[in-house]
Amino acid sequence: MGRGGAIAILLVVFMAVTSAVSAELIAVSSLFTYDLYRTYHRPQATNDEIVRVSHYFICFWAVWAGCWSTILHKASIDLGWLFYVQGVVLSPAVIPIALTVSWSKLTRAGVFAGSLAGAVLGMLAWMVGCWKIYGEINVPNLAEPYSAVCSGLTGLLFSGLVTVLVSLTSDLRGMTLRGRGRSRRTPIRARPQTPPPPPPRDSEAPKTSQRTSSTARPPTTSRSPKAPSSRRTPCP
Repeated sequence: MGRGGAIAILLVVFMAVTSAVSAELIAVSSLFTYDLYRTYHRPQATNDEIVRVSHYFICFWAVWAGCWSTILHKASIDLGWLFYVQGVVLSPAVIPIALTVSWSKLTRAGVFAGSLAGAVLGMLAWMVGCWKIYGEINVPNLAEPYSAVCSGLTGLLFSGLVTVLVSLTSDLRGMTLRGRGRSRRTPIRARPQTPPPPPPRDSEAPKTSQRTSSTARPPTTSRSPKAPSSRRTPCP
């Protein structure tokens, strides 16, 4: 390919690296800006402030990525080793994340306990497997396939097991506490039934009835004329 081919390959690699780093910087900046800064620190932040803070996070993450890559290069750690370590670190989170959308009894304690326990046990299995299989723990041996398989399977299986057990235990404890709380509650007494209100008295009758009663006249009785008395008055 000659000199022109070498320049073309260098240009293609440079474009691929810069595009990947650019996408990573934008993704991390959006994560820090919207999910952390705006959600927890300043919910009332304006659009101009969000753009300015995203620029700050881009600069911070670029410096951090450059320092971290320099450290890994000095430790003779290549990209293949990072891929193996990525599987070791992320495998304990597979089953807890899958159960968040597929199991209704999953609890927060179960997710945290399963992920942390799986990560710790996976790291221990990674070191022990490397030592038992290859006889020495070093950077090249940790990147061997069998070491990574021991860690990945251990973290994957034990994270799921711990997540299910802790979730079921938390669910049973919550049911027990709810049952005890209900049993300790005092029984609700029935309220005494109030008797119906008495009928209205005559004085409380509507005005219309009072008017009609006041205007009504009592019936007149006909009296017969008295008959003359049969006694005679004595003469003087």
